[in-house]
Amino acid sequence: MSRRFFAALPLALALTLTGAVAPAFAHTGIEGTVPADGETLTVLPDYFSVTASEELNDITGEGEGFALHIIGPDGARLDTGEVIIEGRVASTPAVVDEPGTYTFAYQVVGEDGHPVAGETTFVWAPDGVDSGTNAADAPATSPGSAPDWLIITGIVLAVMVVIAIIILLVIVSRRRSAR
Repeated sequence: MSRRFFAALPLALALTLTGAVAPAFAHTGIEGTVPADGETLTVLPDYFSVTASEELNDITGEGEGFALHIIGPDGARLDTGEVIIEGRVASTPAVVDEPGTYTFAYQVVGEDGHPVAGETTFVWAPDGVDSGTNAADAPATSPGSAPDWLIITGIVLAVMVVIAIIILLVIVSRRRSAR
């Protein structure tokens, strides 16, 4: 084979792999929740919701694969189990009990088919009632899609190492055959 072929091989592999890996960067992210993490609610909204960065993938039209849970201060689930999907938003009727710190946990499925899970913590303190808690005292949480960039970076680095090994093997075999 010609030297031009071997010179162009790494570029061709890099372009091919870049095109194959690029769609992985399109994973769904979470743009916001109601209530927001750390928020203190004095008035209850009609619905708690999660807004994604792209359309949600509700294949059956019944919210299968989606979960929106409201967990009270005592650790008991209070949600109705109803999940409403409308475009980029998944919502459930807002249900709370006594004042205190609550968790709103979610799992939604993006248009790309990948689930995104996370949770937010909020304080329910209806007007005139002291909840005795502060959302800042609750454990910090982060959206479930945060590690995606780390996984993608690891895959890209692994592919680059494989390409480098292939190039080195080709160079070594060419030098041996030239002798």
